[in-house]
Amino acid sequence: MRKREKGIEKDQKAGEEAVEKYEEMIRKIEENIRSSRASAYQAREKHEKAAGKEKERMLVEVSGECRAQIEQARKELNEQLDSLKAEIKSESRVLAKKIEQRLLKR
Repeated sequence: MRKREKGIEKDQKAGEEAVEKYEEMIRKIEENIRSSRASAYQAREKHEKAAGKEKERMLVEVSGECRAQIEQARKELNEQLDSLKAEIKSESRVLAKKIEQRLLKR
């Protein structure tokens, strides 16, 4: 009977040790999960911040390019406008002379 009790005690002790080991493993796993989540959150923040900076840089670059294109287009339109004004002025002089000559012929 004593032998049986010792066997039971040994089994209980082994069971308790197994439970303690299991609980310790669970604690380590949970700690690793928390650590991994924190690392992932930090990495995500870092990448989002870098992406935000890159987006801002690209917007500034594109904005500058657009401004340059607008300025170039404005310059070309002003040149065309000046050319058209000169052409209209020239044509109006020619028309004015023709009208003057017709009126003088009468």
